[in-house]
Amino acid sequence: DYLIVARRLRAHELPEPVDVICDLTSELSDPIKIRLHPGYQCHPILDASGLSAEALFSLAHSIAPQQNGRLLIHCANGHGRT
Repeated sequence: DYLIVARRLRAHELPEPVDVICDLTSELSDPIKIRLHPGYQCHPILDASGLSAEALFSLAHSIAPQQNGRLLIHCANGHGRT
């Protein structure tokens, strides 16, 4: 209920409510409506690459929403980086 794993969304596809949007895409930009969301964060990772375990752990802690908030995390196609 609190985690949404997705592909890159169009602005009208953004589910409500979402507290944090974590964009892992490095080759595309999210629509401006999504980038202006107060909880939007971009942590670009190149396609077909990954993070070290330490970096992944740090990223997971940095994107965690406050108390039962909803997190939407995405890359370009919704698999691989996500």
